[in-house]
Amino acid sequence: MTPSMKDNQCAYFGIFDGHGGPFVSQYLRDHLANLIERISKRDWSLLDYFRVYGNYFPYDKGHSGELTIKERLMLAFLKADKAAITDAQNRAYMCGSTASVLLLQSLDDPPASYAFSGRLQMSTAHCGDTAILLVKAHSGTVERLTDDDHADNIGEAARLKHFRGALVQDSYGESRLLGQIANTRSIGDAKYKSWGVTAEPHTRSSEIDGRNYSLAILVSDGILNTISIQEIADVARSKFAQQLVRGRAAQAAAQAVVDFAIDVGADDNCSALAVPLPGFMTAGKGRDKTRDLRDYRLQLANDPDSVRQRRQ
Repeated sequence: MTPSMKDNQCAYFGIFDGHGGPFVSQYLRDHLANLIERISKRDWSLLDYFRVYGNYFPYDKGHSGELTIKERLMLAFLKADKAAITDAQNRAYMCGSTASVLLLQSLDDPPASYAFSGRLQMSTAHCGDTAILLVKAHSGTVERLTDDDHADNIGEAARLKHFRGALVQDSYGESRLLGQIANTRSIGDAKYKSWGVTAEPHTRSSEIDGRNYSLAILVSDGILNTISIQEIADVARSKFAQQLVRGRAAQAAAQAVVDFAIDVGADDNCSALAVPLPGFMTAGKGRDKTRDLRDYRLQLANDPDSVRQRRQ
């Protein structure tokens, strides 16, 4: 750990959406947090390992100082990737997983729990198409902290040109690498490493005033492809406020998001995780911006004629 991370606790939250089987997502669930904690300067050699596949990493592995949190997250993702693709049973050959990770650490003096801190260090690492959302206190407006790593993403398309992999549009008009891969960054997927699929995450780390935010929400693409991020925020903060005095408010908020996505027609796996931030007492304040829209969507979903038309 870096000296600042040794001084007080760092809260860890992650969401992993597997494809091609459960091996990689389960490995990340069980091991990624420990890898982030135990990664060291010796692990800079991972960059040389993955350069064999043609990857370029804009990092100076020669510096002698302590790892920054962004470097620690990057190396942990690569170490997890190496463990997956060198699995003796080759279970990650065509199996992989997205990963979106959120770290929260109090910068208050003395340190407080992340959920009650004024000064809060927020760090994220992400690859794939799961997402981390940040909900503002009072207003309830939402900010997305991650972008999808898809072949039609301008930055990803430019990166993939180096690997000469063909981008093919599927029947839904979505670009796929080699006509098969939707996520151009993932952990695992050993078969596609030489075509540009990488586990190098997008990382960010900044100090925020935790009191300006009520919730962080981590969601899978099954939810994102069905409802808007503002719908996600409104459903979560409404349920969180309702359950606050009863306990388990964060769990209830996440379940409400999943339930609503399924109720209005989600056809993929749906996962959500809600994290209370220091402004959580304001979760129920501010206008519910999507209430009428959600009611209308539920009405359509429960209308037999509408269901019949969607199936045709």
